[in-house]
Amino acid sequence: MQTQVSCPRCQTPFVAEVHQMIDVGVNPSLKRLLLSGQLNVVQCPSCSTVFPVLTPLVYHDPENQMFMVHVPMELNIPTADRERLIGRMVQQAMTSLPESAPKGYLLQPETILTLQTFMERVLETEGITKEMIERQRAQVELVNTLATADRDVVDYLLKERAKEIDETFFSILQSVIEEANQTGQEERAIKLINLRVRLFQETEVGRQLEKRQVALTAFQKEAQKAGALTPEIYLKHLVKNAADEEILDTVIAMGQQALSYEFFSLLTEEIEKKQQLGGDTAAQPLMKLREKLLAVYDELQQQSQQIMVKAGETLNAILTADDYVAEIRNRLDEIDDAFMYVLSANIGEFEKGGQQQQADALKQIYQTILALMEEQAPAEVRFVNQLVRTRDPEARRQLLDENPAMVQPELVQVL
Repeated sequence: MQTQVSCPRCQTPFVAEVHQMIDVGVNPSLKRLLLSGQLNVVQCPSCSTVFPVLTPLVYHDPENQMFMVHVPMELNIPTADRERLIGRMVQQAMTSLPESAPKGYLLQPETILTLQTFMERVLETEGITKEMIERQRAQVELVNTLATADRDVVDYLLKERAKEIDETFFSILQSVIEEANQTGQEERAIKLINLRVRLFQETEVGRQLEKRQVALTAFQKEAQKAGALTPEIYLKHLVKNAADEEILDTVIAMGQQALSYEFFSLLTEEIEKKQQLGGDTAAQPLMKLREKLLAVYDELQQQSQQIMVKAGETLNAILTADDYVAEIRNRLDEIDDAFMYVLSANIGEFEKGGQQQQADALKQIYQTILALMEEQAPAEVRFVNQLVRTRDPEARRQLLDENPAMVQPELVQVL
């Protein structure tokens, strides 16, 4: 819904899109926004400050028969108003369900007092338990403690809490290092980098991660130096890392776009060379690698076909909708590169066949999608798009002069 909010920094009032009802069965993209911390986060058009809007939240997941309500205490909403809000959301949820679907759980909404508990309950539907959340929270606390502790305390904590130092811990540590660098905390960043070096050397998981990092960096650098990932480079690094399953799987995933007829021809040649030198026994590792890669290739082909079919179904739903703009808005999370490829291909086919009316209808859908996507983009992205569309240099300079608040480091990053 559209609601008026005020920027906490410059007090500018503006209208923002705020969601209270998160109905996974109707609009699953809202769940993704919730879990990523982006739901109801808005940006001030005047000073570009980004801030969350405090609002009641209702979560409906028909698959898990979950219906939860969270009303922030800070809003001080009277009991009667709260009950009316919940009643309206119950009716909305019931309307969205098929007649045969169970609805009894909607009549007993679960009231959640804190946003943290609300998020934990949603994460449970993703298979993330409270224990997993608590473990990660403890790891974040450990990283922050290590960042400020003296050496004796660090030595003690690394021994006392060694079981918490896993791949997730290293991911958290990397995030904290990046945050320290971005906020100018150079001393903190250096201390954390030194800690990471120590953990790479002294822990088994650290040694394995460092080995993986070295292998992947070498792979990436050679591909960059060549200007592209060639079948020869891909094969070289697959063979080089074939003995380490984890590194091999990562290299496969990073370069799977290089799986082609040319690549498999090269691999077959290598297998034949090994067979000539030492028979099937010598060629066995490469033959096993080929089997694995063929399975990956087949899966990629199937996934690609499924993606194209799904994109076609989405396009058909938009074309047959009574209100195609509303349909596009509801399906923005389904609109990706594959969809735009299918849409563009259909436009080309209609134009080639002389069916200009159908081509124009699809072009209108294309332009509507771009406009709706730009609506949801950050202010810096919208401003850059406006600059790009402005061909006249003088008019472009005028735009920059009229929007001094937009000429910030963030704008340079977008560019």
